[in-house]
Amino acid sequence: MYIQTIDELRRIVSERQSHFSQIREATNYWIFREYGIEDYLGLVARHFPFLDNGQKPVALLARQIASICVEDLACILFAKAIGYRQITMPFTRDTFTAANHDKKARIKIPWVEWSKKGNPVRTYQRIFSDKISNLEGKILSSISIKKGLFLQDYHSHMRVRVIPEFAALDIVDVSMCHVEALRLSSKGPSFVYENVDGQDIRRYDVGCTDFSRNDNPLRYRPPAKWYYPLYFSWFLDGSMILLETYENPRGEVAEAKRVFEETMFKIEQNTGYRPIVVEILPLDMDLLSCNKHIYEQGTEAFKMLETKAPNRSSDGSLVNLYANITETVFRFR
Repeated sequence: MYIQTIDELRRIVSERQSHFSQIREATNYWIFREYGIEDYLGLVARHFPFLDNGQKPVALLARQIASICVEDLACILFAKAIGYRQITMPFTRDTFTAANHDKKARIKIPWVEWSKKGNPVRTYQRIFSDKISNLEGKILSSISIKKGLFLQDYHSHMRVRVIPEFAALDIVDVSMCHVEALRLSSKGPSFVYENVDGQDIRRYDVGCTDFSRNDNPLRYRPPAKWYYPLYFSWFLDGSMILLETYENPRGEVAEAKRVFEETMFKIEQNTGYRPIVVEILPLDMDLLSCNKHIYEQGTEAFKMLETKAPNRSSDGSLVNLYANITETVFRFR
């Protein structure tokens, strides 16, 4: 399911780019047949200005809130090491759940510092004053941390301090792309989620015409099961590479892995191509942690990381290279 080596990745990207138009035609045909959306990939291109007709591929990390945890920074360095520009894609129209460790770590930030003896010291900063349980089901873009400051703004400010060149230009929120796909589809999902005072309410009685008539463009959103195959269709023609993993030794994402594999198979059956996915490490507490030494030193720290981070692995393995880079970011002091 994953691309294993840098040589394999470059070969596949080159092959896909040489068949760019044919792949897009096959993808659009399948999506029109399945969803009733005309020229879906054209819609995607309108929302993603970083695309350049497939000639300059980007490596994409999809996380609901972009920040400066070890994974955020490591993916930027990893993409650079394998020769691609990295894009972070938030989804702020999604909802909060404490069962998702990634989302919870954006509210209760795990900071790691290193003692003079080289031992890790982890502390937690709660940036939301009320009980975290009160956020359950809250739309991420509606979560207010302080007066006039929302959750995504808080983390954006941290990114500006450490990686200003990646803080704005290389972040594209996917929320409106999913919403527009919902509006244009003539074969919508059996239900949608409606924003009611910052909470998502499941609605079965909303038709396609309601999506285009409401004055709040993000009032409705489709369920993940509906847009998931659409999302994976972005990674077929060589213009985008997905950085992701659905592996977890503790089995905490067994359902996600099953859906991932079924979606990959479905897309390959319908288009003849499998999405380009490069495996990264499962999110554990080390990857979710924010290195306090990096934050305090700001831009200078990131410049040092760019010189220290490895740019190849001895066996050519992409996931091993990524693991070495994450270790460099985590242990920086």
